[in-house]
Amino acid sequence: MMKKIPIKLIIGWIAVIAIFWVITYIQYLYNMEQKNSNLSCVPKNPINKDIIYAKTMQKYWQRTMNDIQGNYSMLKRGHHPVNGDAEAFAEASELERVCGLKEQLFSIPKFTKNTCFPLVTFDKRKLKVYHPEKDDYLYQPKHYNKDTNFYIQHSTNNYRTTTFYTEDCCKLLTYEEMNSEINQIKENEHFHIYQNIKNIDINLLKRIYFLRIKTNYNSHNFYYFTYYPVSLCGHARF
Repeated sequence: MMKKIPIKLIIGWIAVIAIFWVITYIQYLYNMEQKNSNLSCVPKNPINKDIIYAKTMQKYWQRTMNDIQGNYSMLKRGHHPVNGDAEAFAEASELERVCGLKEQLFSIPKFTKNTCFPLVTFDKRKLKVYHPEKDDYLYQPKHYNKDTNFYIQHSTNNYRTTTFYTEDCCKLLTYEEMNSEINQIKENEHFHIYQNIKNIDINLLKRIYFLRIKTNYNSHNFYYFTYYPVSLCGHARF
């Protein structure tokens, strides 16, 4: 016959779980406050929008590559967000084989082959592999809110998915410009504001910028518009 669990022990467990969730929620509020504080930053000397644009685009590519390479560890442990362990191990093995992904001590894994870095296509089909951590800014201040003379394609998901960044993919917009663009988005397009901005004061939203990234997957006629808040100091909220 199984022994009954003492009531005091059950209450203790409940108390521990409750404390854990309270601490987690407080940490969440603190992180949100820190992020909002970064967004409200005002530099002593104003920074030109074209400079903020170029630096934020570089941060975007670094963050994109870090996310892809960092997810490898999760896949290696057999965690796949949709299809479970078998798919996770297959994807991890593919990243190792195709991208040359290698573990690093006390750091995120890194690609050792060029295969899975963004591929930049210039006029006349001139190709360039882009390494955000080593190469100079791909998007220069001169490209600020203009069409470029190149587009980017990026394949990492077992080569089943290729993301295309067209010549007009990337802009730095004001809050009003972002809303105006969203209102003109067509039925075959989809938009997403990356970070929830409902808890941000409207006056702050009207002062900051939004990095707009327009992407297309597998050359389908369907575009995604993603908007990332960026402070006047150039702090991006990815």
